[in-house]
Amino acid sequence: MAPEYINIGVISNKHDIFCLGVIMLEMITGHKDYPEFETQKDSIELVVGMWRKRLQQETSKGRSVEGYCRQVMACILIALKCVDFDRHDRPDIGEVARALDETETWIHDDSDLLDVHPTDLRFAFKPKKHASCLVQLHNKQDDLVAFRIMCHKSPKRYHTSLPLHGMVPPRCTYTLALMTSKQLKPPPSDSDEALVLWSVAVSHSQELQLKILSNQASASREYENMFRKAQESADDEMQEVTLKCISAPPPADEEATSSDQLSGQKIEIIATLNAHKVSSVQVHPTEPWILTTHEGGNLRRWNYKTTEVLNSFEDEAVYIAKFIPQEEWIVAGDGNGWIHVFSCDGYQDPTSFEAHDGHIMSLAVHPTDSYVLSSSHDDHLIKLWHWDMHWDFKKGPWACTRTFEGHTDRVSQLVFNREDPGCFASASWDGTVKIWSLNSDVCKTIMSDTHQDGLLCVDFITGADHQHLITGSKDQTAQIWDLEIHRRREYLQGHTDHVSVVYYQPDHQKLITGSLDGTIRIWDATTYRLENVIALNLGAVSDVGYIEELQRIIVGCYQGIAMMEINFHELSIASKGRMQIMP
Repeated sequence: MAPEYINIGVISNKHDIFCLGVIMLEMITGHKDYPEFETQKDSIELVVGMWRKRLQQETSKGRSVEGYCRQVMACILIALKCVDFDRHDRPDIGEVARALDETETWIHDDSDLLDVHPTDLRFAFKPKKHASCLVQLHNKQDDLVAFRIMCHKSPKRYHTSLPLHGMVPPRCTYTLALMTSKQLKPPPSDSDEALVLWSVAVSHSQELQLKILSNQASASREYENMFRKAQESADDEMQEVTLKCISAPPPADEEATSSDQLSGQKIEIIATLNAHKVSSVQVHPTEPWILTTHEGGNLRRWNYKTTEVLNSFEDEAVYIAKFIPQEEWIVAGDGNGWIHVFSCDGYQDPTSFEAHDGHIMSLAVHPTDSYVLSSSHDDHLIKLWHWDMHWDFKKGPWACTRTFEGHTDRVSQLVFNREDPGCFASASWDGTVKIWSLNSDVCKTIMSDTHQDGLLCVDFITGADHQHLITGSKDQTAQIWDLEIHRRREYLQGHTDHVSVVYYQPDHQKLITGSLDGTIRIWDATTYRLENVIALNLGAVSDVGYIEELQRIIVGCYQGIAMMEINFHELSIASKGRMQIMP
């Protein structure tokens, strides 16, 4: 009996949905009485663990036990939504059927090189809008697997350049964002349009050959040759999967399904070509705002919930900008060495002052005190700026209280230490990272004699024992450095171009690296294991920011801005009013 019937005698159109949920829970848990999930996480893990033991004993050889366990988890989450106390928050039968149907794609033959999910690509059509869809490729092998996606019928329909190709690392997931170009009308309902995905295991010699390629055109030719030879050879096993393209109407609940929650998609494209080339991204800590700068000088403040531009400033060639949240200001550095300070609610009467001899590459705002750090492309200096807490825009420039010298090439990034904001790190094209104190000109240098390629980015990692650094460089690697002994601890390899972004997310214990190769990679911050490769297909990655409220990261690329969740591989209890299945 549904609670609304027991309490007030109402038989609603969601009464049967409640009954379905009860029956599903009884079947999954093996209890005849309706089980109570008071501590949901522990109870669900217990049930899934029982199923895993049973499946390991009874599942036929060559079938994926984990795929079945994902089905069990998904059915529990669906059932819990069906028995929601508030009948308005229960799904309708269409949502339940679609979610259950989708779990059928999770059972794969272990002889396949890649698990592909989903195989039906649903693009939500909106007139004059881009439509996007995700495809996840999971490599179960201990070897690299190459893939290539082709479209033979309507390649011009896609904003994403086809064919697509890439490498899926061993025991890793590769997430592809596919996007259509803007359409005036949807394709016919009986359209048989489809993409074809080929995959083949990669030999060591092929891997080396791809690593030394100098440009995208050369890589495309090498992939084409690789798959042509695999088709012609009887020895090479090549997997072929057809991905059916379906143009679906947009969901009625726009807010709940902005990133197609039912199909498990966790990437939302905020802006594409009209965003120009994004050079920096920052998230406001308390307001729903993101700040972006763009090649050519544009500075924009966005509302990430509505994806609308709140205001824009295009009078100066700004390259980088940061929020000063304690004052509700924006500080920006331009290509001529000037710093500009604006009010967040409008850019009227900004103050400007000359800070460096040339292009300002990086800014860092102290989390609590009235300090801003700046570094330059040309003079190789770092400067510490102080503003009076009672300063207003018309009283003139800030005071430079200290200049830090020591780098011999451009200083590419500055970052304050999360644990000790009295010190900061600087990465430079001279191949060194320096650790500075705000109160001293003396610094500690690491990598001065061990790294010839210039460094582009740096961040602090807070570990259980002591702190580490992660750096990204032109040699296509990210590196972990032990700050206690000043030695390299780990290489993070796999990107095929400069590593332009490194970021440590302490809540999820993840490391995020972004590259000019257009991909984001997510690593476990403890084991340094690669968990996910995400190809947004928006060009080179320039910057990332973290939205604590939504637990998502904002990614700035040369061709747009995307918002995505970090934990793609985890299943999550749905938020109120919506059903989510996170692969």
